[in-house]
Amino acid sequence: MPAANKSNLALAAAPSPEAINGDEDAQTPRETKGRRSRQPPVEWDYSEDIRAHIKKRRRTGQACDRCKGCAPCVEEAGLECKVTDTVTGETSVRGAAGRMATQIEELKARIAVLEEENSEIRIKYGPMTVPEKELLTISPADTHIAAFPSSEDLQLPSTGEYIAALERANTQLSFRSTELEIQNKILREQVEQQNELLQLTDASRCSF
Repeated sequence: MPAANKSNLALAAAPSPEAINGDEDAQTPRETKGRRSRQPPVEWDYSEDIRAHIKKRRRTGQACDRCKGCAPCVEEAGLECKVTDTVTGETSVRGAAGRMATQIEELKARIAVLEEENSEIRIKYGPMTVPEKELLTISPADTHIAAFPSSEDLQLPSTGEYIAALERANTQLSFRSTELEIQNKILREQVEQQNELLQLTDASRCSF
């Protein structure tokens, strides 16, 4: 082999100066680290996935105890759709809580109107009393529902307790609404009697 080729092979096999000095990675590009986001990672909303999946389904989310849907029971047979919670084992009527909550809001609105009417009558015609015999009396068994449950009190973990609280509120609001209706009716009758007496008094004065 010629001497020139031997020298070229020796040069090729010889280590580079960077390797001798410990800088063999000097020419390799370094990986740049990405900047960390200051915002915490957003947790995936799995509940939204479930809700979207339920909207696409045509079947009832949880079938009632009698059949596999609501229409055969409610619309055709006129039966209550009772559902038993597979976790707690409690049985309730489907939609009962929602219907009672709606009734409660309607009763509250009715009571507000009656209380305003009651106040207007008393302000316009002066203080008037309603005979105690005309007032409703709450039974001892209902004394525990004298106070309306607040929205915080209604946030109960048990479906049965939640519905029971709504029933108590509904009963008490119905009682209050009926009581105000009776009071207002009696007050209006008293006003009519006063007006009749005033008319008779004016007529008697004119006759003299």
